[in-house]
Amino acid sequence: MKKKITLTIEESVKNRARNYARNHNTSISRLVERYLDEITEEDTAFVAEPGSWTDQLLGAVSVPPEYKEMDYKEIKQKELLKKYGR
Repeated sequence: MKKKITLTIEESVKNRARNYARNHNTSISRLVERYLDEITEEDTAFVAEPGSWTDQLLGAVSVPPEYKEMDYKEIKQKELLKKYGR
């Protein structure tokens, strides 16, 4: 459910935001919503308990730099292509 809020900002900021929104085919409301959603999103990164087996194993496997930004399916596909050459 959407709710209205009132913001008090400098007019120059409002004007720049309006221009930015227009140039990116969106609204100021959507920009603010995205920003607030991003900064209030819970950090879901896993943190192992210090000294646990998981904590000890977390750094044991090195990941090639080109794989750091890939998801599991992309890595699997790349490795299968490397192995079977298709």
